[in-house]
Parts: sequence; structure tokens; C-alpha cells
Amino acid sequence: MIGDAEDPLKLSGSAMVEEDFLAMIESSEGKFWSSLHLQIFKSMMCSFFGDFENGAKLALERGDVYEKKNGSPLAMTDTLHQGVSFYAMARKTKEKRYIKAAKKVKNKVVTWVKKGNVNAVHYLSFFEAEEAALEGKAESATELYPKAIISAARSGFQHDAALVSERYAEYLLHDLKENDSAGQYFQDSIQYYQGWGSDYKAEMLRKKYSYLWPDEIPKDITVNA
Repeated sequence: MIGDAEDPLKLSGSAMVEEDFLAMIESSEGKFWSSLHLQIFKSMMCSFFGDFENGAKLALERGDVYEKKNGSPLAMTDTLHQGVSFYAMARKTKEKRYIKAAKKVKNKVVTWVKKGNVNAVHYLSFFEAEEAALEGKAESATELYPKAIISAARSGFQHDAALVSERYAEYLLHDLKENDSAGQYFQDSIQYYQGWGSDYKAEMLRKKYSYLWPDEIPKDITVNA
């Protein structure tokens, strides 16, 4: 996420080399969890860098492993990024397998929130926004995305606020054709990514979408909410 890897979708760079890590864990007692966590991190990179097809593929291949084994500290994070890829592919392809998988993930988050998991509140708003976008409910989507962004930011999850802002900006740009609003939310996403420490991702967005805003950056509408 900081740009020290030639390919951000491959977990090799200054911190680790994926092939060396796989060789190291091959004979270890913790091979299952180490392999699972590697797959989770790859899924995270898929959602952060827009490779939703591979992100969904990875998620479908491993299934709901947490129903069989407990104890992973990455279970919540994995659920979020599974949902991101599933909803993205559901919206893109309208395939039933992605729609079914996305709704299953959302229902899991609904259960968490009902049980009092405050760290999953912005997940739920995000998935509700994605589902509204999937179903063509623009009015609901445009209420729910900002709600998720604000909730994530106020809870200290800058990386999640960055991702939701990016997804909302893409929805505004490609589905609603609202270029000015899309540009503002891309700028918000850039600021959140920078605040999280991912200048690399921020610069990617800036290079791709800077045509949407003037040189003078307008007053932010969500970062300081």
C-alpha cells in the first residue's frame, strides 16, 4: 500500500517476499492459519486496487472458513473485503452467485451489529449502500454511502473511509454521471488514504481522476464531518 512492491496485488516487496513466506510455512504447525491470512491479505489488496474479480474468486474458493474454525483476528477485515468484491462483481455482472454471496456477507454483518459490535456499524451502512446501488435505488445509495464514510472516519477507520469514499465516487461518476460530486469524493478518498499512510494509492487516484476537479481543491465535504 505504500508503493514498495512492483505489483501491489502480489505480496512481495520491501517487507516480505510471497514465495519465501509460502516456503517458510510449508512445514510449520501453523500452516493453515498462515496460508489463510496470506489469502486474506491478497483479498484486501484486490479490493483496494480494484481487482474485484480475483477478490471474489479467492473468497468463493475459501468459503466461510470461520464456520469451521475460530480464532482469526482478521475475520472482520476479511468479511469487509469479501463484501466489497462480491458487491462490485454483483453490480458489474448481475450474476446470481455474486449477489447471493454478497447478501450472505451483509446478513452476517447485520447479526454482528444486532449483537452490539460497534466496529461493524460502518460495514453495514456500506453494504446497504452497495445493495441499493445494485438494485438501482439511487436515493437510498446517496444517503447510505456518506453515512458509512462518516461512521468509519469517526471510529478511526481511515482506510475504510478511504475505500467507501472511492466506491461512492465511482458510483457517482459511472452510474449517476455526477462528475463534480464524484471529484469531491475522490479527493476525500485521497485524503483518507494519505492519512492512513498510503501515498501510493492516493497518487494512483490523483493521476486517474484529477481531471474531475480544478487546481484549487474545493472545501472538503466529508473528511471533517
